[in-house]
Amino acid sequence: EITQLIQESVEKAGRGVELSGELQRRLEGIVSSVKRVAMLMDEVAAASAEQASGVNQVNIALSQIDQATQQNASLIEETASLAEELAAQARELLELVSFFKTGETKREPVVSKGTLRTERPAGKVLTFDNRKVRAVKGNGRSDNKFEEF
Repeated sequence: EITQLIQESVEKAGRGVELSGELQRRLEGIVSSVKRVAMLMDEVAAASAEQASGVNQVNIALSQIDQATQQNASLIEETASLAEELAAQARELLELVSFFKTGETKREPVVSKGTLRTERPAGKVLTFDNRKVRAVKGNGRSDNKFEEF
């Protein structure tokens, strides 16, 4: 009986060694799988970091586009305001110039290099506020060469 108990114990010990070996192989497989999962998680973390960096760059670009759009809108408003002001000044200038009577029916301003100037031949008589004014030779600029009224 003792021999049988010893034999059963040896068999059980052998079976335990086999189970222990199988357990070791399975644990090594689990460790290997955990290492692969850890590597995949590292890759996912790296990809997430790159994606976050890309999203941040897109946000910066969108912010710059928004800022440029706001600046353009401001410049457009300013330009529109200046255009209205220039139109008002042009109307006022036309109103002021309408007092001058040259006897000509056709009024064509002379435009040269983006500037408006009026050239009249020297000696031509102009009327202003019921007074006669004699034009002097000039280029439309104020050069203080006037004859008396």
